Amino acid sequence: MRRLALLALLASGCTWEWDRYEPVAGGGSDASLEDLGGLDAAPFDAPDDVGVRCQSNTDCDANELGLRVCDLASGRCVQCTPGDDICPPTQFCVASTNTCQLGCRSDEACLALAADGGVEDGGVNLPRRCDTATRRCVACVTDEHCPIGTRCMGSVCVPGCDNTRGCPAGSTCCGGGCIDTATSPENCGTCGSVCSTVNGVPACLNGRCGVASCNAPFADCDGNGANGCETDTQISLAHCGGCGAACPSPPGATAVCSGGRCGLGVCNPGLGDCDGDLMNGCETSLQTSLANCGACGRVCQVPGGLAQCVQGTCQRSACSSGFADCDGDTANGCEVNLNNDAMNCRTCG
Repeated sequence: MRRLALLALLASGCTWEWDRYEPVAGGGSDASLEDLGGLDAAPFDAPDDVGVRCQSNTDCDANELGLRVCDLASGRCVQCTPGDDICPPTQFCVASTNTCQLGCRSDEACLALAADGGVEDGGVNLPRRCDTATRRCVACVTDEHCPIGTRCMGSVCVPGCDNTRGCPAGSTCCGGGCIDTATSPENCGTCGSVCSTVNGVPACLNGRCGVASCNAPFADCDGNGANGCETDTQISLAHCGGCGAACPSPPGATAVCSGGRCGLGVCNPGLGDCDGDLMNGCETSLQTSLANCGACGRVCQVPGGLAQCVQGTCQRSACSSGFADCDGDTANGCEVNLNNDAMNCRTCG
């Protein structure tokens, strides 16, 4: 009975001062129970073979407490050792106590737990890697655990790259991120090549800078991304109101685009737009028109005579019968009525 009690005590983890216990002739010992740590106070006697130590796991096969691993350092049968971790997959061996505790010790347990995980991220961040520092199942421990184009940050795979971690086909590592240089305005064609657009929003098309959109009223009418949205459709004669909407040249005048609508600019010298019709342009000759002599609406008339417009100046061409220009002033026309003027009777003077 004493022998069984002592063996149970040893199996439970208690240690002995084995170097103080030396067998003597007759199966006894030169060490008293007091020398073994006060075991004389225990309700059993020390066995004769208390100095027996395990040498291998085989010596622990019959352990009554199910301790099947031999700890060679102490000679005790224990639950596990770090070098002989026979704990269940969801447990690991604690080196300080040689006991199994809940937690992962390899990816095996984590893979089993992740088998029924969600698919919101395509399975990228399922907890199938064992972090042996914390004994937790995580998505990743190193970058190599993550898909190409992602890195392990805070035990989770996040988008990223570096000189050693590349990117998927069709993208390039720029500034720590995987970028499609065929479409990125900030990295167009190559990393760091930034697109800019005058009067608009830039775009990258097949690795070349272009225009995504223009700020009104500007437009990219020449299709050249290098000069951006170069055309002001409010004032452009060739693109009045929109690309390709050219203003026609009115007769006798130059065209103008104002507010995105075509109109008359300046009439050619000697001409005027006296009827306000854009279609016929500057239709009136201000040089010869009696109704518009020198300017639209300026009527050319000569009192007592016939008028003519010469180079935009109103002049008399002849006096009516019975009238004469006796003062020589063309401005007042044929001012004398020869039929009743006492000073100029029938003729001037």
